[in-house]
Amino acid sequence: MLGESKSQILDGLNDTAEHVLPARLVEAGPPPEQRACNAARIIGGEPELCGYPIVLKPDAGERGYGVAIIRSSNELEPYFRRIQGPVLCQKYHPGPCEFGVFWIRKTDAIDDEEPTPAGRIYSVTRKRFPLIEGDGVHTLEELIFRDNRFRKQSKLMLRRHRDRLGWVPSEGETVRLGHAGNHAQGAIFSDGGDLVTPELSAKIDEIARSFRGDGDGELDFGRFDLRCPSEDDLRAGRNLAIIEVNGVFSESTNLYDPDRSALWAYRVLLGQWKRLYEVGAARKRAGRTPIGAAELARTIIEHRRSQRTPWSGG
Repeated sequence: MLGESKSQILDGLNDTAEHVLPARLVEAGPPPEQRACNAARIIGGEPELCGYPIVLKPDAGERGYGVAIIRSSNELEPYFRRIQGPVLCQKYHPGPCEFGVFWIRKTDAIDDEEPTPAGRIYSVTRKRFPLIEGDGVHTLEELIFRDNRFRKQSKLMLRRHRDRLGWVPSEGETVRLGHAGNHAQGAIFSDGGDLVTPELSAKIDEIARSFRGDGDGELDFGRFDLRCPSEDDLRAGRNLAIIEVNGVFSESTNLYDPDRSALWAYRVLLGQWKRLYEVGAARKRAGRTPIGAAELARTIIEHRRSQRTPWSGG
């Protein structure tokens, strides 16, 4: 639910590993300089990771917290001085497209050994990375404050780009302000319901059904964050590269579409939670023991404590 290990979740997709971006774990414990050396050895010694640039992120995190694109070994130690928990080193995928595909298991597929399909795509979210265009006159800081959206995230943007705020981008030059596909880090989300096809549905269902967690547990509910070369690739269910899978506390992120009404967004959110409760009730009827209130409260408190340090690297 909260604080789940990204590496363990990705390991649960071993049967469909060709669709998952390779990743390796750097454990917590040693001092930052030693962890940086450990990461450098992993990056240089694992051909699947393809070297630099590489993505580093906390093994347990959310909202793009701690996600950074590392372009050389010189950037490793400063990163590990800020992030003290276990860190995932993941192969970088250039995209250029990123999507969130939300999948939910059908309740009548809970006890079925080989249901096809086992669930359905609840939503698809297009993710547009934050871009700003230079005019040859204004500094990057001024351009951020002149933009209706980015001025609302100015604290984040100014901290992230503090070393080049006085730079004046040339006229027509496009500047990318973030690399993490998360709205809290500046990405813009929109509804991608038009991207759902039988081919995509079949591929996501195949991947979701392949998941096996602790105790041979299945995936019932979650969002696949993935990259691929184009929207046509997504529609065809091909060339998909899964970045991570988010579980019970993930959101159907299309609800953040700025062109949709608040009423529409609440319908999406309430529909998501209605289906979650239905799946949970079906699992309980099948004999699964629910988490206790005390354990849930402790998990939430520990998770919130781990998220207190501000992050601007995405």
